[in-house]
Amino acid sequence: MLVYEPARFYLRVTRIPVLECVECQSHNEEGKSSYHVVSHPNKLFKGSIVSPELLAYIMDMKYNYGIPFHSLEKLIYQQGVVVPKANMANWVIASIRYLKPLYEIMKKDLISSKYLQADETTTQVLNEENKAATTKSYMFVYRSIKYNKPVVLYDYSPTRAGEAPKEFLKGFEGYLVTDAYPGYNKVDNIVRCMCNVHALRKFKDAFKLLPKGEERKK
Repeated sequence: MLVYEPARFYLRVTRIPVLECVECQSHNEEGKSSYHVVSHPNKLFKGSIVSPELLAYIMDMKYNYGIPFHSLEKLIYQQGVVVPKANMANWVIASIRYLKPLYEIMKKDLISSKYLQADETTTQVLNEENKAATTKSYMFVYRSIKYNKPVVLYDYSPTRAGEAPKEFLKGFEGYLVTDAYPGYNKVDNIVRCMCNVHALRKFKDAFKLLPKGEERKK
């Protein structure tokens, strides 16, 4: 029998002891004790109630399952817990202090490869400085095939200019597989390789123009 047990929220209460110096009474002119508060356990962010487990859940729902923060807020509220979407967004933004070192290690591993794949896609950013929300920005993605679980990294750029991959791929020397976008020509010390999947599309388009029936088989 397969059983599903729903996830649950709970409060982790940590009691912080306050130590009293009894001997201090005899040395204090007013006969008072001094007190010392034991250090609080480390928090992810100062003054925040978010735990590593909750932040991991929020990021998993957001980026692996594509659930927007406002939808996730409603989903969590169904379990009787109020977690405002603004809080979730701030926590995710602040988490860069923990994730950036890992990102840099992964990038170092990626750049050391001899074969990479790259592509870019449009995205929109709200409230970006000096840009209207309706204008296009770009997310470049880079992928190695070095391991069974390759390194895949994203890099944001406000434009599609070739300066973005040129800057990101500094130090890389090897084969770079992309589509025919000329912006990748700006990357130094590489051998550009065209993507066969993109090339195949042209053959498929040409095949559709052939006469139907027996003439197509010839």
